[in-house]
Amino acid sequence: MIIHRIQMNGFGNLKDKTIEFEHGINLIYGNNEAGKSTLAKFMKAMFYGVNKNKAGGRFSELEQYKPWSEADFSGTMEYEISDKKYIATREFNKNACKVYDEQGNDITNSFNKDKSRGTEIGFEQLGIDEDTFVNSVFVSQKNIAVSEEGQKTLTQKITNMIQSGEESVSYDKLKQKLQKVLLDEVGTERTHNKPLNTTMKEISLLEESKESLIKNRDRQGNIANLLNEIDKKQETVAKDLEKASRVLEIKQRYEDLLKERENDYEISVKIIDKEYENTLEKRKKSKENVALVVGAITIILASVCILFGHYFVSSGISIIGLLALWIVHLIFSKEIEKPTYPNFDVVKEDFKKKEEKELYFLKKEGIGESLSSRKIQDVRDLISGLKKKKEDLILEKHKLNIEVESLKENIDRLNEIEERLDYLYEQETDLRKLEFSLKLAMQKLTESYEELKADVIPKLENMIKQSIIETTHGQYTNVYYNEANGLMVQNEKGDIITIDKLSVGTIEQAYLGFRLAISKELADLPLIFDETFVYYDNTRLENVLKLFHEKYEDRQIIILSCSHREKEMLENLKIPYHLIEM
Repeated sequence: MIIHRIQMNGFGNLKDKTIEFEHGINLIYGNNEAGKSTLAKFMKAMFYGVNKNKAGGRFSELEQYKPWSEADFSGTMEYEISDKKYIATREFNKNACKVYDEQGNDITNSFNKDKSRGTEIGFEQLGIDEDTFVNSVFVSQKNIAVSEEGQKTLTQKITNMIQSGEESVSYDKLKQKLQKVLLDEVGTERTHNKPLNTTMKEISLLEESKESLIKNRDRQGNIANLLNEIDKKQETVAKDLEKASRVLEIKQRYEDLLKERENDYEISVKIIDKEYENTLEKRKKSKENVALVVGAITIILASVCILFGHYFVSSGISIIGLLALWIVHLIFSKEIEKPTYPNFDVVKEDFKKKEEKELYFLKKEGIGESLSSRKIQDVRDLISGLKKKKEDLILEKHKLNIEVESLKENIDRLNEIEERLDYLYEQETDLRKLEFSLKLAMQKLTESYEELKADVIPKLENMIKQSIIETTHGQYTNVYYNEANGLMVQNEKGDIITIDKLSVGTIEQAYLGFRLAISKELADLPLIFDETFVYYDNTRLENVLKLFHEKYEDRQIIILSCSHREKEMLENLKIPYHLIEM
């Protein structure tokens, strides 16, 4: 891979800056604060974007490299991979990126897009993630310069690289971390107050409480069944009461009607008798009045005849008068026919038929013969019994509801316990899964490490040994590694010593050596060195530059420096290079 050209519209303190690179060694010279490290970070950002997350720091990459002015926070990079040319553009503010092939086709959609960083050019085209990029082909001053205090850190990085292939990953520390996570986030049988211990303890206590409350819940279930039975009985009683009430209503109605008619009958009889008596009394008075009139007329006429001396006529009138009185007597003495009374049995029979007809229709609706044929007093007694039963059921239901209320608090507590237990069971499951996962991870880690030791580590170890030999210009030809002591070298006296016993400069060379060893595994990516050789003496710097020229002539190498040493040494060694001044 070759980077041909970069254009920084705005990135940190760099604005409207264009730089063209060539194959081979590119030396970028500039004073301190000229923006060399920013330029190096720009190249990384073009491949991997800038992170918006602070990740525990004061500022995110976005905040750190966003221009203070109103300049565009964007740039362009032209590069070549496997003889194919590409152009990438990024607008860091908008997290927007475009990639074009050499025909100008937009191929951006063929890349994966990360929410935080945007289009992942580096991962897709370089085949490595950002961490690997930073830990291999991108070497900054802070990652190579070592103080005496940081010497152990650097030797640990070398050990980590041999153990795991990653300078920031220690097998031992990773295993310890997994064990600590297991201890802190799960716990063991020997711990007391860890998550799994407290969870299981609470489960045990709650299960005991749950068992004591189960009986109350069972009783509540029994009460619920009893209440259902009472509801059914109440429904049956209500239906029976309704049926009996309908029968009683019919029977009562006809009984009342019969009594009413009976009263009417008695009244009508009395009226008839009274009218008959009145008729007899009137006839008697009429007879007396007529006899009185006839007698009076006869006496008057007889007296007049006597007065005028007609005695014979007077006698005749008297005889006629007597005859008239006798006729009147015959007339008024004739017997008056007694009144006829209505037949009340017919009324009774009629009412009985009507009553039976209505009861017949009730039977059609489902009212049994045994109920409809009962006497009215029996029906009244039945209704009274049903009402009593209804009241008893209401009272029984009320008592059961009071008992339910008394159990409710316990049942609510049981529900709370069961909900809590469900949560704890789920938590236990999650903890068991985490426990299983952590133990499996430790198992797989150990298996992978053993496999790595048997397969990968020897190869990597040999590469690092060879690279260290090259970077130290053959000063240390025998390099060893074991788990107990880490990386060791044999010095001029023949003694085998651990690498931390060497000088800081030698450790730096060893660190560069395993960096270069790793980079050989990453195809032909450019090697970027940002102020990497500040603390190298001239001899070591000369060895490194010769190494680049002789062993890495197929790579594009970009060296950023604030010193003229690299320039002067390259010219003295007659090593071709491309100079770029900031």
